[in-house]
Amino acid sequence: MRQHYRDQPIVATDWPPKIGKDYFGRLALVEKKESYSTQAKSDWYRIRGQVDKMLELPENKEISVEDVLQPTDSSVSLRVVIDGPPGIGKTTLCRKLLNMWSNGPLVYQQYDLVLYCPLRDSKIAEATTLADLFVRQRYEVPMVTEWFEKRNGEGLLIIFDGWDELSEQLRQSSLAASIIHRKQLDQCSAI
Repeated sequence: MRQHYRDQPIVATDWPPKIGKDYFGRLALVEKKESYSTQAKSDWYRIRGQVDKMLELPENKEISVEDVLQPTDSSVSLRVVIDGPPGIGKTTLCRKLLNMWSNGPLVYQQYDLVLYCPLRDSKIAEATTLADLFVRQRYEVPMVTEWFEKRNGEGLLIIFDGWDELSEQLRQSSLAASIIHRKQLDQCSAI
């Protein structure tokens, strides 16, 4: 898998043009909290380009791609939502994370396997088992899935790309939804 991800281009096309090194659009870290803070609301509007609705105009703080993987609480597994309008670079950021993992361990997190699941593919979106999430079916898949299932997903990062394009029905009742909501493989991390 590492070699496969390493061979894939990070940016599939030259549009929109890349500005600078590792530019992936506006990123704001919004953490889940008991009460939704003014800063969190402002960050939410910022990533959507709704600057006129921002409640606070704090200084822009540059964050790195690695910051996306930094744990925010004591939970072993990570849940990250990358949100934004079409064309902002969500898929590009996912591909960058795959490329980073393929070239060595990710900062803050150690994963035995990173699995990219393009939810635009109906086979992936409608998957019912972990094995169904593998785009490339190889003879090792049953052994790998059994190993992760026994460990409840520990050491596994699944990147679900295209969540915003799923039907409401699949967002409520699909394998992807069950994993994201920790109903299945609750020890795996998901983006």
